[in-house]
Amino acid sequence: LFFLPKRIGILSPIHLLPTRLWNLLVTTARKIFVGLIIAGAAVAAVVGMNYLRASVTVTLRLQAVVRDQPLHHNQFLYPNPCGQGQYRVRDFLFFLSNRKLVSDEGFYAEPESYHLARFDNEEGVYLVSLEGVPKQVCQRLEFTLGLDDQVNGSLVSVGDVDPNGRMAWNWETCYKFVLLESTLQIDERQVPLVYHVGFNENARSMSFSIAGEGVGASACGTWLDVDVAKLFTGATVIDLAALSTVKFDRDDAQALADN
Repeated sequence: LFFLPKRIGILSPIHLLPTRLWNLLVTTARKIFVGLIIAGAAVAAVVGMNYLRASVTVTLRLQAVVRDQPLHHNQFLYPNPCGQGQYRVRDFLFFLSNRKLVSDEGFYAEPESYHLARFDNEEGVYLVSLEGVPKQVCQRLEFTLGLDDQVNGSLVSVGDVDPNGRMAWNWETCYKFVLLESTLQIDERQVPLVYHVGFNENARSMSFSIAGEGVGASACGTWLDVDVAKLFTGATVIDLAALSTVKFDRDDAQALADN
């Protein structure tokens, strides 16, 4: 009844209103509409700012394995990949550095990001967490296996990098990126195995997706298996008896790094 077409000769109540009152109603309606738009924008801005300010703890969990089984130290359980005998692992350590959280919205780089991963605990697991990471960048985790050129060629102590520590070379100002020391047993004979992989060209960049714990979660992370056997069974399959030591030879070190 209110909006019938005028051609049938019936005036709606709107047309019966005084002009001044009609203008007042229109002005008031416009103000209310604009006020609702502004209020909605303010709410959206607050939600957006809270999202930008939200932070999480990102945890990297590394599990040492040989093939698909947890690593057991000091036991002759693992076959020589390309020859006779079984080997045991006594020590396995490596540097990971320059952790960065990345997404389409930006990135967050951990300061002084130099960590020495080791697996000589009961669980064979290395955990490292990073707190206060902006939530919007938690899509991928990037890091370097090894050290960057600047730190590798310095005597500065930063993070877990210690120029007087076990990972430092004693013949040059640089570091071992990966240390694996073990023993190969062939019948009654035991052969010491020493693999120290360094040199700037053997640092490797890694990138992995991050798993969250749901909307509003305060933690997320990545769980990765670190397969010791891959050092010897990648692009180059290595006979441990024939190549029992890698230290100074760049070609041998690169073969392990490429694996």
